Amino acid sequence: MGEHRGQPAHASRIVVDNAPAEKADPSEHCATSDQLVSAEKEAVIHTTPEEASTATPAVTPRPKGPYNRPQMLSECFQPTHNSIGFLRWLMAFMVIFSHAGPIAGLWGGKDLGADFSNGQQSLGGVAVAGFFFFSGFLITRSRMGRSTIWRYMWRRFLRIFPAFFVALLLTVFILAPIAWMSLGHSFSSYFSVRGPESPWTYVLNNMDLSLRQRPIAGMGDTLPLYHELGARDWNGSAWTLRYEFICYILVALVGLIGALSVRAAGGIIVFGILVLNFLQWTYGLAAFNNFGLFNDVFLLMFFAPFAVGMFVQLFADRIPIDDRLALGSGAIALGTYATWGWNIIGVVFFGYFLMWLAVRLPLTNWEKYGDFSYGVYIFAWPVMTFLTFFGVHRHQLLYLLIVIVTVHILAYLSWHLIEKPAMSLKSWTPKWMRWLLARSKPTYERVCQMLIDPRYSSTRWAYQRVYHPSADQTRATVLESRRTGGSLRPVHLDTPKNGRTLWVIARYLPLALLTVVVIAVTVMGILVRHGVL
Repeated sequence: MGEHRGQPAHASRIVVDNAPAEKADPSEHCATSDQLVSAEKEAVIHTTPEEASTATPAVTPRPKGPYNRPQMLSECFQPTHNSIGFLRWLMAFMVIFSHAGPIAGLWGGKDLGADFSNGQQSLGGVAVAGFFFFSGFLITRSRMGRSTIWRYMWRRFLRIFPAFFVALLLTVFILAPIAWMSLGHSFSSYFSVRGPESPWTYVLNNMDLSLRQRPIAGMGDTLPLYHELGARDWNGSAWTLRYEFICYILVALVGLIGALSVRAAGGIIVFGILVLNFLQWTYGLAAFNNFGLFNDVFLLMFFAPFAVGMFVQLFADRIPIDDRLALGSGAIALGTYATWGWNIIGVVFFGYFLMWLAVRLPLTNWEKYGDFSYGVYIFAWPVMTFLTFFGVHRHQLLYLLIVIVTVHILAYLSWHLIEKPAMSLKSWTPKWMRWLLARSKPTYERVCQMLIDPRYSSTRWAYQRVYHPSADQTRATVLESRRTGGSLRPVHLDTPKNGRTLWVIARYLPLALLTVVVIAVTVMGILVRHGVL
């Protein structure tokens, strides 16, 4: 091979590849794999022990080109085969153990991790930031689909509110009455309480996620939470759901203006949120408080990790999943948590570390029996508060064990009886609405044709005109449209023909009963609030 004859075959190949193009002869310098293997064997055979001990070992350089980099997130993330379910479950338990401090008087009566972070954030707060990061990633991914904004909001409603209503009803009609009787009161007297802490107004005042009524019937003065924080709260972790839903609305609006289709625009929005969050924790945004925009410090605190998740989804093809980057990001996040800057830059690096874990961890089948993370989150606080009325918190290990088992049972029942049936209705459209949409479709088409040019639009209507111009769609296209929620046709449940009616009743009966009870309790709360009852 010319001047490279004395080098090993693989080294000669590398030198030739790096040579100028006009001097390289592919027919002369190319070698098959069999030739390379035989050349290596010959070199080993003709090497003496003395030469082998002094020879410099041949190192095969890493291949050049696209293979000389880690995979991008878009290449290695599988929507149905990742560890996000496990991580969310783990973070839900971080919230439980953190809140056990003030609720049960453990960890010195403080949220776990608050001292380690110099008061920046508790361990539960770190977990909540992780929840918001994954929500930003997944919800943005959902919004970038072809479903309408109405379908998107309907799906978000089904994910948050049904299980939340169950938590409210469980608290006010089962846990709180038992706790009331443990204090020596009668069962009937519990429902006779009136005023701002009446049991009848508990669901009404909290059903919009605002949590305007936290105590019930004046109970809680003897609990550790009252002694530590002066609070009487039956579900102190559910207050973050309001900010979660605000983030959902943010993504809906960002998608409505087309900023998710043009990711540079979405990146600018994300950058703006992070800048405002930086200003909040460094300068306090005093200049903006005159308008009342940022009086609520939690708004940007939760927007920041959510925006990081949005960014990761928007630029998934530009973000590498690299082990060294992940370990460095984890170290930076831990360092800012222990010193300063967690709420500014720590959440950014923590988000990348979580995304790396979601891809690299092998726990991809964690949700085989259901997604329990949301149920664990919303049921843990009421159960923990309920147990303190009976003094179980004085036995720390027993208390935590009972909480873990009970919360898992409730989360399991909530998923299979309420959450999963509710999510199966994500593409459901009532008959009256289908009729109304069908009647208004010609008008809608004429307006869209006058206002929208498909060449310069990323709207759903433009997408359908470009990719589905024919009215006679194939069966595969119709099925795909139904799957993404784009079709206005009724969704047929995938059930056996025999016993279909019984199957539907069995599956949706708990959800129907929940709807009836929530409506009845809401009406009752309105009557009590206005003094009718």
